[in-house]
Amino acid sequence: MSESKKSALLIGVSEYGEGLNALSAPPMDVVAMKQVLGNSDLGGFSSANIKVLINPDLAEMRENIEDLFTRSSKQDLVLLYFSGHGITDDNNRLYLTSRNTSKIRYRSRSVPASFIQNLSDDTHAKRQVIILDCCYSGAFAEGWQRKGNAKVELERELGKEGRVVLTSSSSTQVSFQQEDAELSLYTQYLIEGIEVGAADEDQDGIVTVRELHNYAKKKVQAVKPNMKPDIIVANDEGYDIFLSKVKIDAESKFRTLVENYINHELGEIHSHRSQEILDKHARVLGLAVGHSQAIIASVLEPTRRRLKNLERYRQEYEAEVQKHYPLSEATLTEMKDWQQEILGLADGDVAKIQNEVNSAKESQIAKPKQDLELRRAKAEHQHQAIEQQEEQLKRERPETEAQFQQKEPELEQQMALEQQKQTMSGLEENGQDDLSSERFRGKYLAKLRDLLVAKDWKAADQETAERMKEVMGETLDEKIIRRFPCRDLLNIDRLWMKYSGGKFGFTVQHAIWESCNKDWNKFGTTVNWRDPNSWPKTLSWYIESKYTFSNKAVKGHLPTMRAFFVFGFAIKLQSVGECELEFAALMSRVKDCSK
Repeated sequence: MSESKKSALLIGVSEYGEGLNALSAPPMDVVAMKQVLGNSDLGGFSSANIKVLINPDLAEMRENIEDLFTRSSKQDLVLLYFSGHGITDDNNRLYLTSRNTSKIRYRSRSVPASFIQNLSDDTHAKRQVIILDCCYSGAFAEGWQRKGNAKVELERELGKEGRVVLTSSSSTQVSFQQEDAELSLYTQYLIEGIEVGAADEDQDGIVTVRELHNYAKKKVQAVKPNMKPDIIVANDEGYDIFLSKVKIDAESKFRTLVENYINHELGEIHSHRSQEILDKHARVLGLAVGHSQAIIASVLEPTRRRLKNLERYRQEYEAEVQKHYPLSEATLTEMKDWQQEILGLADGDVAKIQNEVNSAKESQIAKPKQDLELRRAKAEHQHQAIEQQEEQLKRERPETEAQFQQKEPELEQQMALEQQKQTMSGLEENGQDDLSSERFRGKYLAKLRDLLVAKDWKAADQETAERMKEVMGETLDEKIIRRFPCRDLLNIDRLWMKYSGGKFGFTVQHAIWESCNKDWNKFGTTVNWRDPNSWPKTLSWYIESKYTFSNKAVKGHLPTMRAFFVFGFAIKLQSVGECELEFAALMSRVKDCSK
């Protein structure tokens, strides 16, 4: 028996003919894939057996694919990787594009999936892995014939036999090129699964095709739930082909542990108890605090990206609803296309947002009518009260009609005074300061006002955070802040605005937020919450000692995000820089309450 070998052909196409957009990721996808496959501690492919093609023409692409499959023996493992545009025809047949491919001549200038399928059927290699990171890649399954496999004694080295195709999308979906990353989304998590060992589900030091697919699919859908990576096999074999070794070290062990203590829906650690457990294990494994926190952040990163996309959708949908409601069919279609093709969000996720925004808009429309009905009911109640008092006076002290008519203006004046007293119940005797709360009685904000009058900005900032948390009865986050009582929020804002001379307050911050086009980093720099020149960027957000609690602070510097983040001890957030979702929700609430 000849010695087995692993051979790989890696193709990345970024340049195309007329009608097809250029892509930035494929060349870098190929380079990254070569690095992990060619690493002797990971993929174990010999560099001599890895062929890289970047922007090949059609002939070069077909010849090299043919060589990969025809020059292999049955104990070999062959791997074909493609990153670029995928195109399907009206019969759902898939074509892999070359640099010659144009929109109207894709059949004659692309490699049809059937060409690869036929080579796969005829090759001697019993272990075949095809990875397609392209649009409509799930259509590869069309026309792929099953082929029987004879077992050979190589399972210990290469895993079980079979043919398997990993695809980044279904037969009807586009794939995603990320705007803020070098690699395409699917390839990023294929690489990560091998490189950091995260795909090794059973911690046996080996990543099988099944394990890599499971990991990449989970991570991709955490970012873009609407994207559906798939795995295609012939004869139900190929799942357990050994694709790579992994390093089982302190980092990989800790990363596996982190998965047990995080909430993938909310993008956060379950609780402070979970954080303490993870901190202990990090110390036992010898990981520095910064290193362990970086691992946690990388595990949470896909979910946090998805939450950002959800917030983007909410903001866009709210803006459209404010302009015209109900939305036209054209707008709804455009929003759906944007949701699926750009944000990659599932219909269920956006349906919840749509219901919340629509309900709020309908309540806003209904409010004037409700207010009118309330005023009518109150007037009717007052009229009945006057009539009842008239009847009571007649019974208790019979008087002449003339005498009673003299008392009638007095009764009406008494009722008017009572109504005025009810209307002014929330105002204080100290001028224009409203110190009341929707949920607490008395001068609830009196201490905050006194601290602001004394220009004790730091204490006032602390008092603001305490009162906001007390009003809601819990630690604030982006969901809770959307329910924050408008009365309390506006009263706090007015006090800050008044006693800072218009320098500090939520209204000031909202104006700056809008002027920064809701760019979190730009806003943080403008209000002096971060140092734009700091490296790495994750450490650019200032800690409490760097804040300016004096009149020298720049406009909008106060109040801080203390209500969401406790300096020195964060349960949910690692730094002020991670408060973007919470701050965006606060600004949205300020805008809604100010209408």
